[in-house]
Amino acid sequence: MSVYQRAAAANLVKDPAALDATTLFLSHHMAHQQAMNALLAASEQQAVNDPNPAIEKVFKPGLAAAKTQDDMVELLFTLEDAIGQTYVYATGLLTTPEHRTTIMTVAGVHARQRALLGVVYGHHDPADLFPSSFARNDNPLPPDALLT
Repeated sequence: MSVYQRAAAANLVKDPAALDATTLFLSHHMAHQQAMNALLAASEQQAVNDPNPAIEKVFKPGLAAAKTQDDMVELLFTLEDAIGQTYVYATGLLTTPEHRTTIMTVAGVHARQRALLGVVYGHHDPADLFPSSFARNDNPLPPDALLT
């Protein structure tokens, strides 16, 4: 969520449709944080309200380097890819069907956001975005970046 907030503050996304999309995606990230915190609360775990340090470490330099709308869109495209992979990876760590359903629903939203950013705003070839029927589940983040 913090990356989207800083991306908005950078004021590089000028296209009205792209700006609407990134604003919508920020609202999705906020809703996903609430959903994840509800899962944590149901498991009697502490809520997470601070930015993930691993995400910050990876994306903070990209935010600083972004100079154009295309740079920002590519950064957000990469962010959505990393987040989606992380949720898919983390699904195997969950112990209840309800929790797995919630986290895979969130992963699906990130996959759609990635596709939209990639095809509509990033001008990626759709064949490159959909190479298989399933999202990769290799974890792009260090193990300590996951809640278990």
